[in-house]
Amino acid sequence: MPAVNDDGGVETKREPCHIHVSFATPPVELDYQDDRAVADRFAEAMARSGAVVTIDGELGGDLPLLPCRRLWL
Repeated sequence: MPAVNDDGGVETKREPCHIHVSFATPPVELDYQDDRAVADRFAEAMARSGAVVTIDGELGGDLPLLPCRRLWL
């Protein structure tokens, strides 16, 4: 049974992941980390813009959090 957080909402288990974003024009590649649910929503939105987003569990290094992550919560 999922836990209930302080504001009465259901608390989900955090599942951190690596997010790799590639833009073709101009050629830019970026790497971030965030929760899997946030990453999935971000990837879906970015696919409509032509960016390629890959998500995996390779959390090496000190990756920054996804910018503007509140948009994908």
